[in-house]
Amino acid sequence: MSQSLHRQTSPEETDAAAQTPDTFAFAETHTPLERLIHLLSGRTNATLADTGIACLSPDRLSAVSDNAQQESDTCLDHAFLLLRLMQHTLENGCPPDTSELMAMAQHITYLLQDHQRWHTLADNAAYYRDHPQVAARIAALQTS
Repeated sequence: MSQSLHRQTSPEETDAAAQTPDTFAFAETHTPLERLIHLLSGRTNATLADTGIACLSPDRLSAVSDNAQQESDTCLDHAFLLLRLMQHTLENGCPPDTSELMAMAQHITYLLQDHQRWHTLADNAAYYRDHPQVAARIAALQTS
């Protein structure tokens, strides 16, 4: 592997952060998935419990929950696959070099972080779907 799997913030993102600190203030400390969810929420600050989705219909919340759970499961499957690959190469005397091992470990870390974030999104969407009164109150707060 000649290229690190670690995601670096691009110069364009750094410039954008300097111009709009309220939107990109946490660009350096969050994964691309977390930044994407933050941007899609339409909020200028980070929120708990994915409040930006509270205004969606029950059908859309179900779709968000189902798809987010699928992505969560896929991330976990990919992390286990990479771990099994690492184990196999180490057990069979053909270990990758240190930089490749580091890149794999970083990628597994990102997969596990994304797994957790997708799972949280799925849970929050299901909660709002199952508790429409709570979702309505939160959605009303979002528009005020």
